[in-house]
Amino acid sequence: MAISTSELKYELPVELAARQPIELTSSRRDGTRLIVGFKNSQKIIDDVFTNFTNYINSGDLLILNNSKTISPIFYAYSDKYGEVKFHIKTKTDLGYVSYIRIREDLKDKIIGENFIVTDEIEVSVNKRTEDDEFLCSFNCSEEDLYNYLLINGEAVKSIYTKKKWSIDYYQNEVANKLGSFENPAASRHFTNKMLNILREKGVRIAYITLNCASVDTKIFEDIIEKHVVFKEYYEIPEETVRLIQETKLNGNKVFAVGTTVIRTLESCNYDNFRITSPLKNYTDLYIHPGHNFKVTDALITNFHGSMTSRLALSAAAIGVDNIMNLYKHAIEEKYLFYEFGDANLLFM
Repeated sequence: MAISTSELKYELPVELAARQPIELTSSRRDGTRLIVGFKNSQKIIDDVFTNFTNYINSGDLLILNNSKTISPIFYAYSDKYGEVKFHIKTKTDLGYVSYIRIREDLKDKIIGENFIVTDEIEVSVNKRTEDDEFLCSFNCSEEDLYNYLLINGEAVKSIYTKKKWSIDYYQNEVANKLGSFENPAASRHFTNKMLNILREKGVRIAYITLNCASVDTKIFEDIIEKHVVFKEYYEIPEETVRLIQETKLNGNKVFAVGTTVIRTLESCNYDNFRITSPLKNYTDLYIHPGHNFKVTDALITNFHGSMTSRLALSAAAIGVDNIMNLYKHAIEEKYLFYEFGDANLLFM
């Protein structure tokens, strides 16, 4: 049954958009609030994130995204066009999809042009994809490019945040693999201290890597199912493959930390809960209401924007009515939204 995008619409009071990292006021990233929702019940629980340990049991598996965030905005120069702003959206198997800020009448003319980033790094504009997006390549290694952007690039400023925050505020504590152009926000709530408490409780901890694209997730189509999402690259370690199978066969639960983790897990094929598809791949899986989850039992995520693909994923987890009731309750109780905001725990 087709679902209208308007069913995922809500109005957020401006003061409920988290404007700065919580550690600036709380001193702890896990000092956020936690709201708990369920697929098979309209029950909603108000809690704090440090009590997450009460919702997960010994033998359960917690999977986080260890992708490290890169500042995706930089400036490059050519004699013909001067200084131009580039914003890398994502990396595909064909190259880097980038927004380039330049006059409309010059957009087709820059195809084939090389722009100087530094004495060692140049970017080539190879193809125009759609509107203001271009397929680009660099004359340096991925490692050299990412290390340059990590130090010299500009982070994307959300319209509701106070200012452009340092990229350090967007990193989660388990991030160790450079590759995301937008932060995997849900993992920010988990401190190393909390992860150690979970290990002591008998919870298993595992990781995937999905490199997040820096894209607008708004659904502009009138029907949710018509939407298409960007391709993103992921890797799954063999240890994570083993732990998923053992956890499910033992009757325990798999908790996915963030929409990136759940999209990675649900992109795979399974035989008796063991992944049989490639462990390094690209995914453009769009999870929306009606999706049958293969291995995931619970999702930890943030509050997402109105009528977005990420909110559609949350709706797939516990149902459209339940997620919209949860958001309505959260607004009434003045939870904070978006990447620096409070957390959701959704049981499927």
